Amino acid sequence: AEEEAEAARQKAEAEAAAVQKKLDDEAAAIRKKEELASEAARKVQEHLERMAREEQEAEERRAQAEAKMEQKVAKAAAAAAARAAAKRQVEERAAALREERRQAQAIEESRQAEKQAQLVRSRAEEAKAKAARQAEREAAREVAREAKAAQQEALRVQAIARQAEEHAVQLHRQAEEGRTRELKAKEMAIAK
Repeated sequence: AEEEAEAARQKAEAEAAAVQKKLDDEAAAIRKKEELASEAARKVQEHLERMAREEQEAEERRAQAEAKMEQKVAKAAAAAAARAAAKRQVEERAAALREERRQAQAIEESRQAEKQAQLVRSRAEEAKAKAARQAEREAAREVAREAKAAQQEALRVQAIARQAEEHAVQLHRQAEEGRTRELKAKEMAIAK
């Protein structure tokens, strides 16, 4: 009976040891799986964090690129506006110079016409004096005709001088009206 009891005890201990070993093996396998799962979760987390960082960096690069592009566009717009303003100033100055030249030309034409009229009048006076001195001569009638022609020429030149003066006044008035229109146009553009 003792031998049977001993054998049963040994058998029970062996079975208990086997069960314990099986439990230990299962526990070790579970721990191994948990470690693998933890390592996989860590790698996934690192991957997600890396992707988040890369996405944030890409977004920052896009934002910087957009900001640079906006700066370039703003600079280009400012440069275009400056060129347009400079061109407008040059055109306005050129128009003013052309108008000044027209006025100067009209004044010079009026001055030359008056000078010519004075010369013709002087010649007419000389012709009159000559006609008076030669009144008793046979050529007196011819000299009188010359004096009359000179007077008519003087009247014609005076008429030309008056027309030139009126033309100069008209050009000046047109220039004033042009400046007034430009000022009104600028005021309307500023008001808009």
